[in-house]
Amino acid sequence: MESTDTKPSGLQSTFSRRNLLKSAAALTAAASAPEAFGQQPTGAPSKTVWLYIGTYTNVASGGSGGNGGGIYLCELNLLTGKLTVLKLVAPGMPASGANASTGSPSTLAIDPGGNFLYAGNEIFSPHGSVSAYRINRATGDLTLLNAIPAAGAPAHVGVDKSRRYLFAAEYVGAIFEVFPILPNGSLGPRVY
Repeated sequence: MESTDTKPSGLQSTFSRRNLLKSAAALTAAASAPEAFGQQPTGAPSKTVWLYIGTYTNVASGGSGGNGGGIYLCELNLLTGKLTVLKLVAPGMPASGANASTGSPSTLAIDPGGNFLYAGNEIFSPHGSVSAYRINRATGDLTLLNAIPAAGAPAHVGVDKSRRYLFAAEYVGAIFEVFPILPNGSLGPRVY
């Protein structure tokens, strides 16, 4: 399976499934059948779904050495299987102000309502973080709500069915953390 990546500059490159899997650490569906789950439809064209792909980045402060840019919005054609990278919707950024780094968002989770996306930022120096984004269902764009430090480098994240907690698990040190999800979708400091 090959896919076409149209870059903002108009240049195109074709990449194989193997290259995609090497550079993409996570693949998450935005919503394949929103109405079936009581969700608002997305702006994806008919017979397609939007997917988010998290990548390893090389963010200056502690990136994982990857060549991805952050979180990408992709479109999957359900009839042909063609996967097209549409745009970078959340660049990996170094820590700034009150936010921890959003580099190397290697694992993604979407809340059950389909309105918020959470990323585990697998950074090893000094430590990783978790970040929260609001999803614009009409455009697929992401807006950073906040990013907060984790004890390690999250390798997996998941949202509970009640949308009250984000769970993060890390390989290094076998760390498991729990972060409360606040009413606006942002994350509070870890509670466990």
